[in-house]
Amino acid sequence: LGGNAEYMAKAKMEKMGFEPRLIVEATGHGDTTDEEIINARNTYNELYKQFKGTAETSAVPFLVSSDFV
Repeated sequence: LGGNAEYMAKAKMEKMGFEPRLIVEATGHGDTTDEEIINARNTYNELYKQFKGTAETSAVPFLVSSDFV
């Protein structure tokens, strides 16, 4: 099946050099005016959408055979 979009987005952010605290803040919903956190949230949201689409389209459909004789 496809991967976990949240995990993949966070892993990509880590590879992009985001600090762990910003990755945590990226998935938070608290009010902030901190530009670093806002940037991290925007990046996370874009990556999540990207990976969510990938995860959904790569999922293998489950087929059931009903060949009873």
